[in-house]
Amino acid sequence: MHQIVEVNRRLSCSRKRGIVPHWHITEAIQGTIGGGVDWLEYAGRITQPAILIHAPENYSEEAPILPEALARETVDTMKACKYVAIPGNHITMLYGKGAREIARVIDDF
Repeated sequence: MHQIVEVNRRLSCSRKRGIVPHWHITEAIQGTIGGGVDWLEYAGRITQPAILIHAPENYSEEAPILPEALARETVDTMKACKYVAIPGNHITMLYGKGAREIARVIDDF
């Protein structure tokens, strides 16, 4: 519950600065932290072509933020989604070779 309150506080602060997030982003964030949104059902409603860019390496000592099995299940649920793994975790993938690979994947899309 504390996480939902914190997300709502941050969204409220963003609105005050003139940054208004779209409703679907708010819904997705709340769903990922226990707000009651079925992520796979939600993803299954997406019909636009998409790419899920995944960082498969451990973020903490135990696991990546998004396990590969769930990433692939999400891709399979969507109507037109491509799975791409970029070496690294959700931070390290954004630098150096990972950043160049992400840019290439998006550009090719």
